[in-house]
Amino acid sequence: MKITARAGRSGAGFIPLGLLVVMVWFVAAGGPANAENTTTPHVHNAAEPPGGLRTLPAVEIWRRGGEEDEVLFGAVTRIITDDEGTLYVLDSQLSQVLLFSPTGDHLRTIMREGDGPGEMRYPADIFFLPDGRLGAIQSFPGKVITVQPDGTPAGSFVFGGSEGNFGVLLRGLSCGSRIVLGGIDITYDNDGSSVQAYFLASCENDGAEIKRYYERQVTRTYSEAGLSELELDAPWERVALAADGRCIIAPERNA
Repeated sequence: MKITARAGRSGAGFIPLGLLVVMVWFVAAGGPANAENTTTPHVHNAAEPPGGLRTLPAVEIWRRGGEEDEVLFGAVTRIITDDEGTLYVLDSQLSQVLLFSPTGDHLRTIMREGDGPGEMRYPADIFFLPDGRLGAIQSFPGKVITVQPDGTPAGSFVFGGSEGNFGVLLRGLSCGSRIVLGGIDITYDNDGSSVQAYFLASCENDGAEIKRYYERQVTRTYSEAGLSELELDAPWERVALAADGRCIIAPERNA
């Protein structure tokens, strides 16, 4: 049985001044996984699911926010969990990260809005770095701001390893020792246009680029009206890192 999920903005969705609702989807797998050789496992899906089609409703566990709660949300754009099940909730509108226990208790709020150590503006994403620090993607000027899980500031870095050579950061993820960042590298021309390179690339702990996995260049002429949704598409939400270090990307939205 093939299970397909469609996510909205930044995977966790967009929740304007509303509720954070934690749901559980009960999923039934169909078909055994077979290893055709010693290194590559395969899952064979039949044309029809062997168990038939079933409707699996989501079950609400808890919710936070709303008029009766002391917790206020602006726009929730990413939710991640650590090994203990603690939820790290990025509020990009209020520029902060709220921590909740697996049962919904508000533990603390870290990484508030500002320009000081451990503070951020216009955050687009959060992720755990290989050494356990929490990294927040500040979209513009693009940088990764890091803190310890308790909120203690732990430094920051920019993609490319130096200030001033980069436009926008929008995505961050890591697995094992690998860090991958996604964003837009912008070069301006004298004729009023710009070349925008949409990219996904691996980098060192200090932001120095290692390998560019994906890049698509778009020339933008600002005097011309109109935008193409497909032209603006980038695979920032269609990427994952495998435990063996491979980067898995679905580069085309409709393929």
